[in-house]
Amino acid sequence: MSKMLSLEGFLQRNIILNLLWFMTTISVHSFAPLINITLIEYFAVTEQELSFISSALIMGFIVAAFLNSYFMNNHVNIVKILLISLSVFLISLSIEFYLLTFETINLKVLTIFRTIDGLSSFLVIVTINHVISTKILRNKLRVKIISLMSSSNYIIKTISPIIMSMLITVTKEPSIIFLIAIILTIILIYVIYVYKKYIYIKYTRILLKIVGSKKRKSLEEIKNYFKKEDSSRYYYRIYYLITEFCHNILRSNYDLIMPAALLLKYNLSLTQSTFLISLMVVGQSIQFLLSLVLKYLKIEFFYIIHLFAHLLIFILFFEYEINNMLLLGVLFLALGVSRAIFQIWKYEFGMKLISKKITLQNHNFLSGTLSEFAHLLSYGLVGLLIFIPGQYENFKIFLISVIIFLMIMEIFKFLIERKNKLISIRD
Repeated sequence: MSKMLSLEGFLQRNIILNLLWFMTTISVHSFAPLINITLIEYFAVTEQELSFISSALIMGFIVAAFLNSYFMNNHVNIVKILLISLSVFLISLSIEFYLLTFETINLKVLTIFRTIDGLSSFLVIVTINHVISTKILRNKLRVKIISLMSSSNYIIKTISPIIMSMLITVTKEPSIIFLIAIILTIILIYVIYVYKKYIYIKYTRILLKIVGSKKRKSLEEIKNYFKKEDSSRYYYRIYYLITEFCHNILRSNYDLIMPAALLLKYNLSLTQSTFLISLMVVGQSIQFLLSLVLKYLKIEFFYIIHLFAHLLIFILFFEYEINNMLLLGVLFLALGVSRAIFQIWKYEFGMKLISKKITLQNHNFLSGTLSEFAHLLSYGLVGLLIFIPGQYENFKIFLISVIIFLMIMEIFKFLIERKNKLISIRD
């Protein structure tokens, strides 16, 4: 029984599932972290144009989140979802590969297919993650399992871009950025087709048992999230959604603003910028080790450390022009560690909100959709701030304001919890 609940046991019993997750992660991360700075370096694409492309990509994410919620509530075979999504993803990647073989690039066509590859790849990712989350929902070691997968995810995200950036530098062919993704996607389609019966029997049936025999209406079930039947849980759900929204407003900073600043403000090369971004991902990759610290620290205190670390890093990066690569490396590494802390808090706090009425798929759909809308909004704000003189100063004020708001929210949460505790003691 102990082995059944162990991390080792989970990996052994779900080899195919973990293989699909592993290959999908490599496929997406082989090009996603590099695409923006590659377009800046080789095609002189502006931050405003990248903001528009990224906004279209996020719209694909939002549609994928909706489709996943619908499918998980209406008994659709995950084998079909994965095969169709991967086929669309492969077509999109092939066209993007072709577009980047020219000296100039058609941004309108690229935007269309970035949206399609965002939709299809994200649908694959959320489908696989949903199956994994369902399998470990009642596992006592769920935080360790998710943290190990997140750490593996970030290790891949560290190594893949470095390798790809070196290949681009050597070959001088930016289109090669999609090569590994195309090869792995073909292998993924083959593996799923060969093991389709096994995947259906082992995973689809489990999902059908949870969903039930009747079709479920996503909209009606999501309304349960905002019902005040359990007032304490209701306020925690609202707090969680606001916090999730604010943190995802910051995502354009990691994906676009800071990488662009390294190229345009700090005048670093593509390889140097990729190395620093990879260091941030290295920091994120120690999430599994950080999860072990929860034995000694309360998760709320862990989260407060994350907020103060983020505030300090943003001030140093945007207020001062650091010309030392070692110091910049330490800064990006610390930023990654801080982001890893938030991911631990987000997963554990979110799982505590799951109940009979608040199902996993609807919780993930609501928080995921809100997150992507915040991500979309953040790119819209980037586009707006670019038109205002002194853009990096504006970015600094904007980002720091978000962190300060999150700190104020945490103070109010602490005061409310303390007040409720005093009331319960008096009663």
